[in-house]
Amino acid sequence: MCIPIRNGTKKGFWRIPEEKLIVTGFPRFDRYLPNQPADQVKKILFMTTWREWLIDISDEEFKESAYFNRTTELLNHEKINQLLKEQNIQVTVALHPFMKEFEPYFRTIKNDCIQFVGFDELSIGEVIQEMDMLLTDITSVSWDFLYLNKPIIFYLFDQADWENKRGIYLNLNEDLYGYKAKNVEEVYACLTEIIIGGVNYNKWYSKATQYFDYFDQNKCERLAARVLK
Repeated sequence: MCIPIRNGTKKGFWRIPEEKLIVTGFPRFDRYLPNQPADQVKKILFMTTWREWLIDISDEEFKESAYFNRTTELLNHEKINQLLKEQNIQVTVALHPFMKEFEPYFRTIKNDCIQFVGFDELSIGEVIQEMDMLLTDITSVSWDFLYLNKPIIFYLFDQADWENKRGIYLNLNEDLYGYKAKNVEEVYACLTEIIIGGVNYNKWYSKATQYFDYFDQNKCERLAARVLK
């Protein structure tokens, strides 16, 4: 997961020498304007990132993992699916490419409100703009949704594993920029607040200025100028 922390934080926390620090903004953000929430939440992107401790394990071991079981538990959740159906909500599920070998086990879920897409079937930039909100674990695409002022739910069912096995640059109890859910019932509660409550924007959007230096469409230009120089 990439992090667009501002200049001072990068320099102080990671001790990057000033002459090696290039602050341009995320080039991919030039694709869209900031602060572009949808009129209402009707299309949800459910995107999860990868876990290196799940690579090179057997299929049976994968099916026993918290990642697989908590994800399928959410997608099969009766109250969530009832909410999706009643409110005519469409969920697009995009698994990380590193999880592609296990994708068939997820695609066994049959639901008219849920569609699965592989990374080779979509354009991430287009999907981010088309979707009205993000449901994720901790994927870096969440930065795009913050930039666009769209709702985010962080489903952190394995937070301890992240902190112990990989480590992370954010305090997951204090620094998140969206709803935090530790279990599927909390995800349901957050979805209800967003969908039934008509929350079409990111309640943590004021944090965006802590993480982004630029809200223009000149990030590619700044990067090219610095690299060529």
